[in-house]
Amino acid sequence: MSQNRFIWWVGVLGWGVTTSVIFAAILSSLREQPFLPYWGVSLLIFPLAGCVWGFAMWDKLATIRAAGASAAARVGRSRRDSE
Repeated sequence: MSQNRFIWWVGVLGWGVTTSVIFAAILSSLREQPFLPYWGVSLLIFPLAGCVWGFAMWDKLATIRAAGASAAARVGRSRRDSE
């Protein structure tokens, strides 16, 4: 999966839109007001935050993958050295 696709699917749609629906539902039920005005505002804020979150998660996953690849290379070298 490419970085842009990950950010859009996981960050904006997966986290941002889902969080906006949950947030609007909670606020509208607590304040006993209509859902749509809260959801409209939430749809502006949370998908933008989801973009930032998706980018941060992509960066974190890249760091984990790089660390895992270097650790696997070290294990492979140590096994070859001991044989």
